[in-house]
Amino acid sequence: MTIIRYQAHLEFHKRRRLVLNEETLISTAGHKTLIKELILILPHPNPLFYQSKFRMSNQFIATTYEHNVNEIMNLFQLLKIMIIIRVALMLSTYFTSSAQRVCTMYAVKPGYLFVIKSLMKAHPFQVLFVALIWSIFIFAHALRICERPLFQEGDKIDFNHFKNAIWTVLVTMTTVGYGDFYARTDFGRIVSFFVCIWGVFVVSLMVVTLTNFLNMGVLETKAFSIIERLATRRDLRESAFHLVRHFLMMAARSKRKEKVSSDEISMLRRKINEFKSLNRQYKSMLDEATNISEEMTRHFEFLRDEIKNSVDKQNKIAEEALKLADRIDRIHRVLQEDMKNRSLNPHENFLTLPGHLQMSKSHLLLR
Repeated sequence: MTIIRYQAHLEFHKRRRLVLNEETLISTAGHKTLIKELILILPHPNPLFYQSKFRMSNQFIATTYEHNVNEIMNLFQLLKIMIIIRVALMLSTYFTSSAQRVCTMYAVKPGYLFVIKSLMKAHPFQVLFVALIWSIFIFAHALRICERPLFQEGDKIDFNHFKNAIWTVLVTMTTVGYGDFYARTDFGRIVSFFVCIWGVFVVSLMVVTLTNFLNMGVLETKAFSIIERLATRRDLRESAFHLVRHFLMMAARSKRKEKVSSDEISMLRRKINEFKSLNRQYKSMLDEATNISEEMTRHFEFLRDEIKNSVDKQNKIAEEALKLADRIDRIHRVLQEDMKNRSLNPHENFLTLPGHLQMSKSHLLLR
């Protein structure tokens, strides 16, 4: 079935004229991917190996253990999850024939990578959540297969329970590593290595996605700056009010020839410094608001130019469509006249066009 699918995919590309009709899987280098996929599919448990086992030793705990061949085959079978992921990507909206035509129009290579990027752009949290949940259960099952033969009576690290394997994968993916459960077999450590790599990848994507989600847009930044500016202006007014009041109180005491204390003078200096600080902050906010307004103006001008260019392109396409429709109509009328003339003269091979426009039907169809 895999070979048939690859052959059908090649025929699909031939019909879309993406490759030549003489191309084969070998000439298009499709056989390399086919061989890799066959390697993923071929390993599977076999009834003939039901009782087959091989012995391995662990030098850290000075013991030996046995692995069942079918269990190791089952471990390699987990690689088939790549086929399920590929089918899920092919069922996406971004892998349809119309999406591929759009990609071709804009010189974008349509493929699985484009679908993944599109899904991460449209639904980042959903994609990461599904990838995280699936990977936890898949790696937990693989770790349980690898570590279960090493369990002995009285051993605290028991991977016979699936929840212990899930817990180990969770603390390994997040690079916490409490040390209560860990891989001890060679195959288990190989699985743990891939768990670490995948965990760093997923956590990094989560951080980037959350950062992009919390970043403000242009309009949100504009609203935030206005709110902050209004709050700063209100604080500035209150500071000015307290400064003037304190200064007038000190002036009134001076007129009454009362002594002004050093604490009151220090308070006046603090209020003056506070007012100057708020004033500088308000001016910087005004400058920032001016920059944001200029950026928004440039953004809207860019959008206006894009809309204008799109309208011009649509008008040109409409003109071309009208010309093509008029040409098709003229050709249709000429063919009708030719059919009438052929009914009168069946041996005539040329269209009866007026003057120098007379041509053969094959030449007309080619044009």
